[in-house]
Amino acid sequence: MRNTYPFWFFVFVLIAFHLFAYIGHYGYDDLYYAKLANSLLNGQIDFSDHYSYRWTTLAYLALFFKVFGVGDFAAALSALSISIATLWISYLLVKQQSKTIVFFTLSLQLLGSWYLFYTDKITPDIYVLFFATLSVYFLVQQKFNFKKSYTFINASGLALAMMLGFLSKETIVLLVPALLFFAICDWVQKQNRVFWLTSLLIAVGLFTSYFYLINKLTGNVWARFGAIQANAYYNLCSYDVQDVIFTIRRVGYQFPELFIQTGLAIPLAFLMSAISRRKIAFLKPVTPEEFYIVLSIWMLLSGNFMSTSYKAYSPICLDIRHFLWIMPVLASVAGLGLKNYLSSGESDFSIARWLLILCIAAYYFGSEFTFTLYLPFTLLWWWHGWFRQTKPAGYFIVLLLISQLQPVYHWIAYAQGLKYEEQKKSVLHVLQKYTADTMVTDEVQKNLIAYYNSFDTARYSKVITFDDVKGEAYTGKVIYSNWYTQTLSGMRTEDLPLWMRLTGKSKHLIYKDSSIHVEAFKFSEPYHSMLIFKDSFSYEMTGVFWSYDSLRITKSGNQGNFCEQPGAYSATFTLPFDSLALNAGGQLIIRAKVNCKMKDKAAVKLVIDINDNGNTLAWKGEDCNNFMKAYGLWWPVTNELILEGTTYFNKHPVIKVYVWMNSPTALYIDDWVIEVLEIQ
Repeated sequence: MRNTYPFWFFVFVLIAFHLFAYIGHYGYDDLYYAKLANSLLNGQIDFSDHYSYRWTTLAYLALFFKVFGVGDFAAALSALSISIATLWISYLLVKQQSKTIVFFTLSLQLLGSWYLFYTDKITPDIYVLFFATLSVYFLVQQKFNFKKSYTFINASGLALAMMLGFLSKETIVLLVPALLFFAICDWVQKQNRVFWLTSLLIAVGLFTSYFYLINKLTGNVWARFGAIQANAYYNLCSYDVQDVIFTIRRVGYQFPELFIQTGLAIPLAFLMSAISRRKIAFLKPVTPEEFYIVLSIWMLLSGNFMSTSYKAYSPICLDIRHFLWIMPVLASVAGLGLKNYLSSGESDFSIARWLLILCIAAYYFGSEFTFTLYLPFTLLWWWHGWFRQTKPAGYFIVLLLISQLQPVYHWIAYAQGLKYEEQKKSVLHVLQKYTADTMVTDEVQKNLIAYYNSFDTARYSKVITFDDVKGEAYTGKVIYSNWYTQTLSGMRTEDLPLWMRLTGKSKHLIYKDSSIHVEAFKFSEPYHSMLIFKDSFSYEMTGVFWSYDSLRITKSGNQGNFCEQPGAYSATFTLPFDSLALNAGGQLIIRAKVNCKMKDKAAVKLVIDINDNGNTLAWKGEDCNNFMKAYGLWWPVTNELILEGTTYFNKHPVIKVYVWMNSPTALYIDDWVIEVLEIQ
């Protein structure tokens, strides 16, 4: 087939990237899909879980589990097959172009750092990517390769692709505004009416059948949407509950910033160049280039402005996974832009200027790709613009390809250092060696263990998480500590249980692999903690240990009627060490908790300060932003400081606790709890 070698080259890239840059799983959504796919094989479907309605994703993954068994090979192969299929459809969209243009187009689509990263991962977003690209393919076939006998095939293909995309994940609806736009334009211009009417009728039939089936299975035709609402939770993408400034930022500049930060913004420079340098027949694109430009604009507008809720305006969350489906069309625009550039008789610096603007924007936003991707690509383009020849130069395309490889190398180096296979072997080794013991670890490591054991609960029933350990029940158990899975679990050192962070003779190392920074240990006896001081304070009454500005007290507290709206410093807790009944040894734990409500992100810290006549002996500030799941709501903020008791014995410092705000924002605090414990 003509010019197929660029396709096969990038198939090789996909496979090579998987072999050398595979880092396993994130441990939450991906492994949950794996669990649901395994349950599907056993005839189990939980219709109260909105993930269970993503049938395309689950069924396809279950098929590979059925053939190859539950494991990394089946999971990666299912994802890679979908990614290769998407690459094939992308190739078909540009196969009429020269091999140089095809090669460049596919490189811009595939070599984007995060695009390539997700090609072998369990995620429904790559299914949305495939079916969205397939939908575009059938539309292109109808508009530019028209054959009357193929109208029904194209219409059926479009409707079925959208249906299967919807069964993968709801984000496929972001393509609907673009399709609706072309349908209206064609209908007004009396073009492709049979195609659009047939697509609509088939789509209505498919979706009607789907919702009828849902009603038969669950007794509620809207069960899928009810499950989505029931499983919703507050996060930084909850624009409907946060201040309007978050929505303004989101639709104002954060969408293009996302593409810049993820290394996928180069095609945007080509799109902006195309829009700025020529008049586009927006309502009646007559060439494939104009069509892709208009389609890209609609995709970007939909991705940026379309709401995910009918109750309130809430744009889709800014995660690049949700927008990978835009890349094949953007890459096609860039490929046709290169075609125009190479075929023009004289140098055209329109693209070069927009690439330079991209570099400036990347630098402004602090993108890690500024000097590793955008600047080399831009300098190469400018260099060729000054010294170009009248005939296309294949070496120029090769150099453009090379300029995109540094981010790819980064992932390979990262994966080689992470050593996913060694991590897997390590935890399975410890499990096998201590079969009779209960293992305590983080949540992601537990999820991975369940996955490694094909979700057979009998084989990992003795694996629990840190949160499952109550009191002193950690003694006698195998404690497995893996920095990487703890990071994936969202756990900082401060989030680990206290007994994990203390040192003492009862902690015995039983396994360690320094090459991957994991270890396992046991406690022969528990640490004994004694609460020697506790004080609670709300703004409903005065506090013995508290000093504050009464003018800062305001209404609408967290639980009571009042709270504080502090300035640079909040109410301050002060406790002399001399007032504590300390023993001569052991470790001292100071804990502080306060509920905070912040209008916006700002430099706000919860501080524990050990001070002796103006000399700071110990100081720890916890960033309050780390605890804000959604701004504008109340969230508990905690801080903890571990001290060696002998250091302060017979000394006379004071403990101070307060909230320090180094940049202005609307901040409210309430319901303090201060504790001091002594560990022996």
